[in-house]
Amino acid sequence: MSKITLQNDKKKASEECIMEDDTGRRVRNLLENFDVISTYTDMAIVPAGELDNELIENVKTAVAATSLDLTSLDYTRKAYIEDMKSLKEVEKSLNKEYIKAYFFAKNHIHEARKRLITSDRDLPSSGVFGASVVLERLESTLFSAHLLYQLGNVYEGHAVSRVMLEQIAWAYEASLLNDLEAISKIKPNQAISKLKKFLPKVGKLYGYLSKHTHIDYHRHHEFIKVKNNQNTVLLAQNRLDECAMVLLHLADIFVAVWEFSQHDYLNEFTAIDIEDNVVNLLDDRVFLKKMKLILDNIETNIDSEI
Repeated sequence: MSKITLQNDKKKASEECIMEDDTGRRVRNLLENFDVISTYTDMAIVPAGELDNELIENVKTAVAATSLDLTSLDYTRKAYIEDMKSLKEVEKSLNKEYIKAYFFAKNHIHEARKRLITSDRDLPSSGVFGASVVLERLESTLFSAHLLYQLGNVYEGHAVSRVMLEQIAWAYEASLLNDLEAISKIKPNQAISKLKKFLPKVGKLYGYLSKHTHIDYHRHHEFIKVKNNQNTVLLAQNRLDECAMVLLHLADIFVAVWEFSQHDYLNEFTAIDIEDNVVNLLDDRVFLKKMKLILDNIETNIDSEI
């Protein structure tokens, strides 16, 4: 496949992304950060932080009326919604610091991608172009891991996070190549060893995710709770501090590899510098300092393992 064909294919893909169904985009935005309005029998999810607007009040009223089998929404609003103490309602809010961590990670990736400049530049090598294609879709992968983490599916979220890390490693190795056959033979899990030479913490993060992707026998106790003298299997866990740590490290690694692989198409760098045509990783990158502040606020002790 020629470079020109690759460029044309990328343009077509970009147009398809722009034409993405708006309903799907709005649902994704909702699932990034939501609150729950519920009674014992009925439930609705709504955008977080908007519980005082008219739409949310109407949703509260509808949920309450349905649960109480009431036909008058006006009566329900006056009798129950205006006095929330009378309504057995639970509005679960997600950990605000975790949400802050997710959006900080997502925005770090998004802003790095926005700095890409392709006009009036030479065509990229096959490897550099292939790396950009793989990396540009990883915002979606980050969202997928985040959604699983919100649901309490920590092990499943770690599995998706590991896939994201493998894709980043694939992009790193691919960017060094220009032979399509060689690029096609790259194995993402094996590319980790090359990436960790550039970013040493990659090896530790990959090992951590691998250890927490499959539930070993000695971890079964995490999912068993005794209730009424019977063993109950837990379907979810609340480990948002650990999940925030993973997402933030992934964002840091992503941007470092993005800038490394696409440096000929960037005018501004936050994770690397280039001296005598040699790319160097910045140890004092600003993102790390801000990441530490967020993790300190969550009071995590997991970060020391990476």
